[in-house]
Amino acid sequence: MREIEGASGKISDIIGAIDSIAFQTVEESAAAASALQTQAFELAEAVEQFRTSDVASGGKLRVNI
Repeated sequence: MREIEGASGKISDIIGAIDSIAFQTVEESAAAASALQTQAFELAEAVEQFRTSDVASGGKLRVNI
């Protein structure tokens, strides 16, 4: 009976460790997604500075600064 109790305790410890790792992974994923969203917004703002000229100017790239 002690062996079963000991094994049960070990299983409980393992499940707790897995749960903790899963929770940490979810938090890290959420933080990474938020950072990526911020970077995407900043990239969109940077790209907004670039516009192609109309056909009359030969379609050259110009930078609006």
